[in-house]
Amino acid sequence: MGVRRLDLDAGIVVDDFLQTSRPGIFACGDVAQARELLSGERRILGLYPVAVQQGWIAGKNALGRRLAYRPQPSMNSLKGLSFRLMVVGRQQGEAIVARGKDWLRKLYLQDAKLQGFVLLGQVSQAGMYMDLLHRQRPLKTAELLGQGTGAGPGCRLPGTWAAG
Repeated sequence: MGVRRLDLDAGIVVDDFLQTSRPGIFACGDVAQARELLSGERRILGLYPVAVQQGWIAGKNALGRRLAYRPQPSMNSLKGLSFRLMVVGRQQGEAIVARGKDWLRKLYLQDAKLQGFVLLGQVSQAGMYMDLLHRQRPLKTAELLGQGTGAGPGCRLPGTWAAG
């Protein structure tokens, strides 16, 4: 009787429950090639928050639970050198840009759905944009401006918006 090997690509291929091709064996973090939110392709994202989320889910599933992994978009963030920068998802499609003295915000839409964003300076709205990115439903201008998103009062974004 031979030992069944794990399916490998750029990493260990996992299903939507972070289980490998061998029943009862789970993978997470920098070795797990899980589904990416926007493309649906299996990728290694190599990000701390993704590894934490995957570890929690894989651990619960190894104990007999059946929790599905919520795919994440590719992202990077940088705090330092006196500025904050976040780049999340795909930077393609229609770009909506807002600028202020010390900040820049760029949202990328395709078929009225948020595909990605870049925040420089002010990053406090990142959670709202991540939620909109995960929901993948058509958006209205008011939602992009922070109104009607459930993000609470006063979530309007400063500045003048323009397509470009």
